Amino acid sequence: MLHCKTMALLSAAWLLPDQRPDAVEYVDDTESELRCHVQSIEDLDRCEAVFPVVRDAWATQVDGWGWYPPVPDDGVGGTDGFDIYIHTDAEGGAYVVGPYIDVDRTDDRMASSSYMVIDPSISDEELPLYLAHEFNHALQFATDFTEPTYVAWEASATWAEEATYPELSDLRYGVPSFQEVPWVGLLGDSDLLWNRFQIWSYFEYGAVMWLHHVEATYGATPLDLWMSMTNPTWDNEPDFLDAIDAATGGWEQAVLQFALERPFVGRGDEAPEWSRAAYDGDWARMRPEDELSALDEMSAPTHATYDLGTAYFLVNVGEVPVEFHYDGASAVRWAVVLPAQGHIVEDGEAIILEESQIVGVVNLGPEGFDGDDTIRPRDLEVWLTEAELPADTGDTGDAWVDTGETPGGGKGCACSARAQAPSPAWALALLGLLALRRRER
Repeated sequence: MLHCKTMALLSAAWLLPDQRPDAVEYVDDTESELRCHVQSIEDLDRCEAVFPVVRDAWATQVDGWGWYPPVPDDGVGGTDGFDIYIHTDAEGGAYVVGPYIDVDRTDDRMASSSYMVIDPSISDEELPLYLAHEFNHALQFATDFTEPTYVAWEASATWAEEATYPELSDLRYGVPSFQEVPWVGLLGDSDLLWNRFQIWSYFEYGAVMWLHHVEATYGATPLDLWMSMTNPTWDNEPDFLDAIDAATGGWEQAVLQFALERPFVGRGDEAPEWSRAAYDGDWARMRPEDELSALDEMSAPTHATYDLGTAYFLVNVGEVPVEFHYDGASAVRWAVVLPAQGHIVEDGEAIILEESQIVGVVNLGPEGFDGDDTIRPRDLEVWLTEAELPADTGDTGDAWVDTGETPGGGKGCACSARAQAPSPAWALALLGLLALRRRER
């Protein structure tokens, strides 16, 4: 697994001086504008292994895909070329950092110069993925260094390393972390998971799954997203979520569509077509953290659901169909997805389940949610009742069936800031329980 420190340095950028690693020697590439600096003379030979890989990444990501090239640093590293340091400051990994200064106020983007630092202990086998990943960070600095969302940086760089060197896949390290915590929200990150829950995670790397979904479903690559979210000021508008919105025609619908497909990734023939090649094993599966079986018992998910997150429940259905109910914090909008049916539940539609399946309750955030807003955990309670089915008239001999769309026919965004109304027979019985609902944190 790559050990990238770029986001750790970005989060502390305002506290750190722009101080480059010390170096005792350097060597220039004879075929490009690259310069390699070393902490130890013994590492000079390592530069010769670095140069062709970075040239390859440059040819693919800049010349091929169309990213802005790294911004010149006015000779801070000795030339205007891109500087790479082989140094133990990287602490076993690598990072890209810069002065976070907009070099040209007339180009309508916040672009900064940057340089790369890689640890001398990185093996030859790991070097291509490391360099392709970190080089993409340098291109991000040249596009919009003001974007604070970890997923925008790390998922995009992971996408770039995979696309630059597809034969060296690293997905099985980050993706399980991402699939383990669907409740944290698509704008979450590993810092939140560690600071709040002591969960060690590679969440923002595994979120490349979301970008693969966006690319396959809407035709937008990470480069398209970054170009869409460039901005000329520190206001960071448009932001990453604005870019998703522009690329998909509506971020809420895109989040719901992903929530529908996510539970089937890694499930062989059941998996979405876009995921089958890259996410081809049990390691990529999402397993619901909570189960529901008993009738008339209110329960809450193990973890509160963050904005843009989904609480998935495995609902066990016996011989009698059940009706699924939910009540979520009123400050945000909620929607329900039925992945097995490919169905987004309409507002006010009864959720009748005739067989065991996964149900997802999606937190779409407050009305007017912005990508720069702090994501917050929201309380949610769910329960099951015995379904009240219409009587069979005998006209056709067919049993009652759910009128929702068939698999793959997701409906429009059915966002609701209201709790779903329980069936009339249970309204009074549940009133007291609902009054005890946990307050939003």
